[in-house]
Amino acid sequence: MSNHKEDHTVTLVGGAGSFVTDHPWRGLLWNMIVEPVTPTNEYTLIITDSKGDKVISFGTVTAQVGNLNSALEMPVCGKYTFTFSGGTIDEDIRTRTVCRDTVNY
Repeated sequence: MSNHKEDHTVTLVGGAGSFVTDHPWRGLLWNMIVEPVTPTNEYTLIITDSKGDKVISFGTVTAQVGNLNSALEMPVCGKYTFTFSGGTIDEDIRTRTVCRDTVNY
């Protein structure tokens, strides 16, 4: 099993933005770190699978949290869309993920 890491930066415009993972994931989504430029930026993050089904949802991430760092260990298969909404500041948000793949790329 190998680790597949992805690093995406999305610019919120009108409080919203999204990206799709680079490769289909097959294994466990192990860790996810979400870093807005401004720690007081509040946002909602919803992650959907290739069928459009919601698989992870973080309601409003408040200013008290700052960076979101989650150890998930969630089974994944396919590409995923990360959708940010309700951002209180239009700025870049960096998202880094680690997937423990069962398939090497």
